[in-house]
Amino acid sequence: PKGKNHSSKRTTLHQKYKIQKKVREHHRKQRKLEKEKIKKNGGKLAYLRKKDPGVPNAWPFKEEVLREAEEHKEKVAKQKAEEILQRKRLREKQRKALQAGRAFASSPASELAALRNSAMARQNDFELQEENMRSSRRNGDVENTRRAYYRELHKIMENADVILEVLDARDPLGCRPLEVERYIQQKDPNKRIVLVLNKIDLVPKENVTAWLKYLRRELPTIAIKCSTQSQKVNLGR
Repeated sequence: PKGKNHSSKRTTLHQKYKIQKKVREHHRKQRKLEKEKIKKNGGKLAYLRKKDPGVPNAWPFKEEVLREAEEHKEKVAKQKAEEILQRKRLREKQRKALQAGRAFASSPASELAALRNSAMARQNDFELQEENMRSSRRNGDVENTRRAYYRELHKIMENADVILEVLDARDPLGCRPLEVERYIQQKDPNKRIVLVLNKIDLVPKENVTAWLKYLRRELPTIAIKCSTQSQKVNLGR
């Protein structure tokens, strides 16, 4: 049984709502401080991060894209591990330098040398981080370019009845994507592929004739010049 001096823990509704309001305000402040901390460190908030949609099943060369993505991940992880190892070695060097400096008598000259070494170490660490950030940006640009290329290729294959494949007359086989041709023919055998031999004015006429004869054994081929500004008379031929 409760004693006579027992006081109830009940509070008024006014006091209860006041406490709840203060708790909400405290949580709101905490979330705001957390967001500011993330932005200050150069990160992105969770709802602003773009989720990777993955590679669709109908995507051309899906296995190659996945393999390249996996290799890219492994490369990035290896770079991070190397960076961590380099920073660890740098800190170990600094620690040994400080220990060696303590062995000497404390003097203004030794203190200045220690400060100079510490500043140079911090500068090297900063330059290393900048270089790593630049390399990661370059890798991200390459990956985005590859994805955009495959997306445009798939769009062209769906909308076009005839696909023109432009080849450089100086090296037709070097710029001819045979894998893309095979993929188009497997996907839709009714799709017509026409080879366009461009820049024929930059190679001898005999080479152009030989390449046309060779390429026409496989696919329809036409030849054009890279500049037609002064060829208005011959455009209709």
